[in-house]
Amino acid sequence: HSQSPAIIYGDLKPNNVIIKPNGEIVLIDYGISREYNSEDKQSEVYMGSLGYAAPEQYGHGCISPTADIYGLGAVLYYIFLKKGPENAMEAIKERNYPDTIPLKYRYIIRKSLQIEPLDRFSSIEEFRMDLLARRDFSEDYRMLSLANSMEEGKTIEFFRMPEYNRYKNSRTAGMQH
Repeated sequence: HSQSPAIIYGDLKPNNVIIKPNGEIVLIDYGISREYNSEDKQSEVYMGSLGYAAPEQYGHGCISPTADIYGLGAVLYYIFLKKGPENAMEAIKERNYPDTIPLKYRYIIRKSLQIEPLDRFSSIEEFRMDLLARRDFSEDYRMLSLANSMEEGKTIEFFRMPEYNRYKNSRTAGMQH
């Protein structure tokens, strides 16, 4: 993503990640990768591997670097749960993450796998900072769980996650933080 122009890989999944004997991690199969163009409003792209591709890769929005963050979250989901997410709803629900997974990683994976791109990490650098952070993720995880909760008998409402800049949209303006 730091290239100019940025490259969106588009197919991050365990089969496309190779760990070399020296420990270096290499991505293979750039078949669907493309240059990122923020002006490109194309939404009918339909590409990527089921369970690992972001929802917008199936015609539900514009593709941006956050699609690769979704794929990275799905790979971590696979690493920790020994299976890929079957669908986007499974990936965001708290009940699908056992307590044996440290809270920090549950938070990072679930935030990466948010359905709306604006609710994911905004960049791989932000993802990296949380991955390396030595802080308490309890409040972040609580807010993420609240945003992804579903009351019995009601349809799911997706709320924007409060960011460090306290970004709020009209749906979260009345929520207590």
